[in-house]
Amino acid sequence: MLVGAPGNREKWQDVLRLTTAVLQQQGLSTAQRAQALALRARARNRLGERDGAWQDVRQALRLMPSNYDALLSRGNLQSDPEAIASYSEAIRVRSGDFLAYMNRSMARLALDQAKTALADADWAVSLAPQVADVYVTRAMIRGALGDETGAVADASRALALSPRDHEAYDVRGFARTGLGDFPAALADLDAALRLWPDFTNARNNRCWLNYRWGRYAAALPDCDRALALDPEFRDAYDSRGRVRLALGDVAGGCRDLRRSLQLGNPETRRDFAGPLGRTCAGGH
Repeated sequence: MLVGAPGNREKWQDVLRLTTAVLQQQGLSTAQRAQALALRARARNRLGERDGAWQDVRQALRLMPSNYDALLSRGNLQSDPEAIASYSEAIRVRSGDFLAYMNRSMARLALDQAKTALADADWAVSLAPQVADVYVTRAMIRGALGDETGAVADASRALALSPRDHEAYDVRGFARTGLGDFPAALADLDAALRLWPDFTNARNNRCWLNYRWGRYAAALPDCDRALALDPEFRDAYDSRGRVRLALGDVAGGCRDLRRSLQLGNPETRRDFAGPLGRTCAGGH
């Protein structure tokens, strides 16, 4: 479950307080109560209160099975295959809102359905061209499809709309790493981490950047920090494993790479079929 950056966290705390106050009022209609529960569920989820979020979602959908925001909130709580079904149901209820398309695109991306994810992201952009999040989402998907130039363009558009968007800096920095523009990538990732020092994705991506740049000693602390923040972060195990191998720590590197494999990292699995696997053979 994602918890937002500090500023976003304050926003969701405000939403939680306001919706709780509304729900304490007498005389609410069924529709008003269902809507307040749906919005409170979204706030609770973003704040890490998953049990409370599920309770609110279930109550909202009992009151109004076709409540758009409750369907969105249910999708946000579900694993990706089930989430796609919830977002699709939300789209049937309200096809003109960008959020369900944007969320469904991310669920599809997580299931390696990048082409259909891009179609959803394109719809989200067409519906909300002045919302930074839709460009950040499409930038992530374009990067996954190998279109780093398109990813940079979308992330730059997001930053034009929202200059303090830490995710946009992170996505653009990762895309610029793929393009080999290491100084510009470092500037972006530094900016993301100034806005949120505990942003795990940016920590890992700056580690990966320095690895690609050949600055192995500079890479290691960011990978260590990413894993301290999220001990199940499979991409950070992959990054740190490669950094450790480059530094000559074969045992430590192979241990990290095997942990990445255990967590289901497809990139580690792909490369383990070649020289990487041979390096780690023989008890390392």
